[in-house]
Amino acid sequence: MFSVLYDLIIRPLEELIELVFYYLLKNSDMNIFYSLVGLSLIINLISLPLYLKAERLQEEERLLQKKLRPMLDHIAASFKGDERFMMRTAYYRIYHYSPLSVFKAALPLLLQIPFFTAAYHYLSRLELLSGSSFAFITDLGAPDRLLCAGGLYINILPVIMTLINIISGIIYTKGFPLKDKLQVYGLALVFLVLLYNSPSGLVIYWLCNNLFSLLRNIITRFVPAPDLVAVFIYAASGLLLKNLLSIFFLIPAAVYVFRMSKKSNAVSEAVSSDSMLFLLCSAYMTLLLGAWIPLSVLSASCGDFVNIHAYVPPLHYLQTTFCVYAGLFLLWGSVIYFFSSGRARSILSLLLFILCISSTLDFLVFNKTGGSLSNMLLYAHAAFPGLKHILAALISLPLICISAYFLVFKKRKYAVFLCSVMCISAGLISLKGCFEVYSGLEEVGLTAVVNYDDN
Repeated sequence: MFSVLYDLIIRPLEELIELVFYYLLKNSDMNIFYSLVGLSLIINLISLPLYLKAERLQEEERLLQKKLRPMLDHIAASFKGDERFMMRTAYYRIYHYSPLSVFKAALPLLLQIPFFTAAYHYLSRLELLSGSSFAFITDLGAPDRLLCAGGLYINILPVIMTLINIISGIIYTKGFPLKDKLQVYGLALVFLVLLYNSPSGLVIYWLCNNLFSLLRNIITRFVPAPDLVAVFIYAASGLLLKNLLSIFFLIPAAVYVFRMSKKSNAVSEAVSSDSMLFLLCSAYMTLLLGAWIPLSVLSASCGDFVNIHAYVPPLHYLQTTFCVYAGLFLLWGSVIYFFSSGRARSILSLLLFILCISSTLDFLVFNKTGGSLSNMLLYAHAAFPGLKHILAALISLPLICISAYFLVFKKRKYAVFLCSVMCISAGLISLKGCFEVYSGLEEVGLTAVVNYDDN
């Protein structure tokens, strides 16, 4: 059960961290320190909209509780037992307030936990850190041990990290009640204990996180137009990067500029029915990448993916793959969707719908010459696509985008119907693939090996 939850919540973030880290490592001449700093910056920029929305919800919850507090104190002093409970419930109903809304105040903390867990799990086991050095740090894979007093080594980086975290907390909690301030300072001490004996590389990553958090708090508290500053930082970060990764930073800036310009009636009218389309697209991408494509590979040659000396059923690997993509699209995709505004939800639905169509065409039409696939699901000698396939892809992508825009914003019910058919088809094909994998195992006699080992 724990492994399934880990694959759903943490592993998608861990895969993202690994992807970004190795991209930066490749483009920084294998400089691990700069790659760690860049990783922290990129992860912070990617998660920035989530944190800002969470902090807005937290602020709304704090203001509402402040408004309700005088009457709640009066009810607590004037009534007892069931009568107090009934009066409090009636008062909550007047303001459409649920006691469960108190969890809104913990949203920024709840968002930090999975990101921290993913970074901790990945960087604390990263072999590249061992033996690597930077400036006065001799080994990024071990605690820094920069200060020695009486034969006792003291790690300085976690202390600096905690001081930055406390300064950031002082700015962030200005005007907050004492219990909220103690929560922030207590969390800083928890991170100090957790990371004190951790590898220096991991501490550097989290120290940079705290620096960016401090910068974010300064901007949001003291800058008159924080949104414009955020757009500038996004765009500048995108321009500094190379290749396709810059798109992830230039798109949010373009979306913001689009929002500040003329309002699109087509987008405004589509806001109300985005949820169903987004969920269907998320479910389809989960089925396509987490079940349909892996099963097509497994069913083609089941025996190549089985080690009879340490037998693991091929469908067992499917569980991890399916959970990771379910976490990526259904869980984290829904979190991003929930934390987005109405217009942003429409754009997210459109982008995901385009991804569904283009991924399907790439898998069924264009992806015919991938090369030799090893039993580790890696291409040993990847084949470069031909000129015909490249031209077809370049021509089809604009057509897909135009058609998707028309369906999403003009004929929404047809887009929902198409996604429903795609989901059902992907589910049925995946189910068929499961039977084909089991039949393939029977043909090569591997089920007999399983029964023999079980006995």
